[in-house]
Amino acid sequence: MKRFFSILVALIILFSLCACSMQITEAPTSERATESECVTSNQYFSFIGLAVDESYEDPDGKPLTLVYLLYTIKTDDVNLEIDSVGTEMTINGINTYSPEHLPTCKDNTTKYMPNYLYTSYITDVYMGETIKVTATFRIPKAELTEGRTITLADDQIPEIQSIRLKTDLIKTFSKSIDIAKEYDRDGYNKETTLRSTISNWSVESKNWYFHVDDMFDIAFQTAHEWSCVVNNTTYWVSLWNDWDYRDENTSDWEEATKYCYRFLVRTGLGTEAGGWFSVSRGYIICTYDTNGAVVEIPWTFNEDKLRDDPDRYWNWESTGNGVSYTYYPECIELVSLDLIAAFDIYS
Repeated sequence: MKRFFSILVALIILFSLCACSMQITEAPTSERATESECVTSNQYFSFIGLAVDESYEDPDGKPLTLVYLLYTIKTDDVNLEIDSVGTEMTINGINTYSPEHLPTCKDNTTKYMPNYLYTSYITDVYMGETIKVTATFRIPKAELTEGRTITLADDQIPEIQSIRLKTDLIKTFSKSIDIAKEYDRDGYNKETTLRSTISNWSVESKNWYFHVDDMFDIAFQTAHEWSCVVNNTTYWVSLWNDWDYRDENTSDWEEATKYCYRFLVRTGLGTEAGGWFSVSRGYIICTYDTNGAVVEIPWTFNEDKLRDDPDRYWNWESTGNGVSYTYYPECIELVSLDLIAAFDIYS
């Protein structure tokens, strides 16, 4: 009988240990299931999308791809300071990537997404405001396989550590421009129009018609200069027509005409660099001779600064109207001139 009770007690202890063991192994499984769930929004942050540009080619030949993180910031109780370079991305809890502001990258499509904030400068977001933001990262392609977790960190965005994403949310696009079409269709349509050619573009001002390309020809017969201050440094930008360059390159008149529109950027640090510019319906597009970097400066035409000039007479055959106006550089107003400082003019 004692032997029977000894065996019974031993069996009870054995089953108890097995039950404890099963409870111990079940906890991590439940924990892992919770961790796999995505948290895409909180009081301040709402996830919009993760986009990958398959056409991106890293300039250094590295196996990197360009990743766009798009999100909304909304604040009802505190003023925030936001930019596109403060949000770090950690994948699978191991590798952390910082965003890069890449306005000169030819594959960057953010210029066709004006309804999204994309800047390296601090932008104030006040109580009651909502803005859309995009950040760009260069990340190894191998990091973006399915099933990996993505967490975010940004001292400027409260509670962002609660956001949990997965690489399964990534959308891939064969062309960078398709990202703009997907996430900012209205902005894409607007920016496409603003980047169209001014060739043979006639507009009406003070009941007269004029050609915009002729306006630039006349306005910049001599150099005209604008200035701005960025990060305590003064920048001067000059635009002019270099007719001598065109006359010296008459073997290819079209190419010479293209490059005779010149610009020069000088800084208070004593550095300078320049190149050639072209004009679209909304931008003066400056291309540096040194490194091919491109800066697009928005411009508008202020007809109130148009002056009468009796010594100049234009007769447009398209309208049959005599026009006695000369276009002065001050008619052309450059907007967001501080964009010029985003480029490496020292190379």
